[in-house]
Amino acid sequence: MPTYFYQFVNTFLPYWKFKSPIHATFDTSFIQLKHTIMAEFQFDPEAAQQKIQGLLPNIRNILIGGVLLVAVLSSFFQIDPEEVGVITRFGKYSRTVESGLNFKMPFAETVYKVPVENQQKLEFGFRTTNADVQSSYSRSRAQQEESLMLTGDLNLASVEWVVQYRIDN
Repeated sequence: MPTYFYQFVNTFLPYWKFKSPIHATFDTSFIQLKHTIMAEFQFDPEAAQQKIQGLLPNIRNILIGGVLLVAVLSSFFQIDPEEVGVITRFGKYSRTVESGLNFKMPFAETVYKVPVENQQKLEFGFRTTNADVQSSYSRSRAQQEESLMLTGDLNLASVEWVVQYRIDN
């Protein structure tokens, strides 16, 4: 039968695998190659078991080395020039570190980086969408509600304000 017939049948009837003579030749040559390789490289289960038994004492050393490597690499950290690092030991404040390369106890201490040199800003009643020479602002319903204030004479005033601050200590 023609080759396109086998391609058609294998495409539309995937559960029936009709083999063309070309496929059959490929399959037999692949099987012969597999047997040749298997004969060339004999698999000996006893030899494989001995090699695994020889690696078992080294697994402990590999695991210890991996844990030590992770501990050393997680001990060093870097604080940027505009930041200060706050170190907590098991959740309790321990110390504050300045910018540069620093060291902490692995697995026991955690570093929180706090930007102290940057000027922070909170906006109430609006949000800046594009800060430029001509800045643009947006107001959503929730932002309009946060700007409403009750005055002393029980009137409502819509007050938009900005709080700028810098973290000192």
